Amino acid sequence: MAVVQEAICDAGGAQLAIKLMKSGQRIEITQQAMELMNMLLKFGNQRVQMNILEFLKSLPSDELSHYLIFLKRVLEDFYKNELDDAVRSDQKVTLIQVLKLLSSQCQNCNTAFQDFMRLQVDSEKK
Repeated sequence: MAVVQEAICDAGGAQLAIKLMKSGQRIEITQQAMELMNMLLKFGNQRVQMNILEFLKSLPSDELSHYLIFLKRVLEDFYKNELDDAVRSDQKVTLIQVLKLLSSQCQNCNTAFQDFMRLQVDSEKK
């Protein structure tokens, strides 16, 4: 599995998924992009984690902001509507995928990724 994950990542699969997520495409495309990211990160593949981290670090700050804002917006939208019985199933699917993605990015005590994400939150407060 790791060989396939790394081959897809080396071919730009993770970068494509991130670009699709932050582009605001239809929900189905966004969910498929997150599914790809979660598959690439499955089982804590550290090489893929570091590849994604380096890509995120290389993004211009406005592009990185779009990606992080997308993740934050999904979480905020869900929490705003969590008491509403009408929370759509696609919102729930998206939320679960975002939570898995965040978890997978930091799996195996990936302190480099954890520190990177923490710095993004700190810079947003300033």
